[in-house]
Amino acid sequence: MRNSIAIKRSCLWGLLGCFYLLGCSKENKQELLVAVAASNFPVMQEIARQYPHKITLVQGASGQLYTQIQQGAPYDVYLPAAESYAERLAQERKSRSTPVRLSTNRLTGWSTSPALWSALIEGDTTKLQGVSIAMANPRTAPFGELAVAYLKAKGCYHFLEKQLVYGQSIAQVNHYIKSRQVTVAFSSQSSVPQLGSEALYTHSCENHFSISQAVLPLNDKIQTKDFVTFLQSSVAQNIFREYGFEVVN
Repeated sequence: MRNSIAIKRSCLWGLLGCFYLLGCSKENKQELLVAVAASNFPVMQEIARQYPHKITLVQGASGQLYTQIQQGAPYDVYLPAAESYAERLAQERKSRSTPVRLSTNRLTGWSTSPALWSALIEGDTTKLQGVSIAMANPRTAPFGELAVAYLKAKGCYHFLEKQLVYGQSIAQVNHYIKSRQVTVAFSSQSSVPQLGSEALYTHSCENHFSISQAVLPLNDKIQTKDFVTFLQSSVAQNIFREYGFEVVN
């Protein structure tokens, strides 16, 4: 069954590549296809608007995009939420390209009341009974992994494990927050500007609960190299800062 699913997915991404390439006219054949982790998607939308050439962004969890690339999805650039995903992909593909570190992004909490967040950071599980806690799926999303590590550091992961609600990515967690489908959630600092009025209820986690992020070029196209260079420019760096990232100089 698993092999069957893998074959179907490979076919799906092969077809996507064909449609993408066939759909390009002579004028936009050089358009780049960029795989972007959900936590990076809002900032990349703004960067794409500032970039002088057209690019197409595909949003997803870092692990899901990773699998798609391994199955043949025709991406030109991979920008996961964690540098480790880019490093591992480069090693597995035996790529001549290496990941380029761009920034760090911090884990951010959200709760419907300050008292609930205080109970969580103090490890007071008695006040958290029955509380739904959302995070991205730790199997495919780095910020989900980091959220699990945070709960373990506070000594309450095993008590709260059955109360966890997993989103496919940070984007889905942010939807849970904005619609208040959960009571507590873990998102990213870069997501805060997208939360609207719910941003008032966010809580910054400690600095060491941050993730280094890097971009991986997936081919040797001049256009790919140009875009990766643009991501390191002062224009792009300022946009990263505006969205809560700490830029690596």
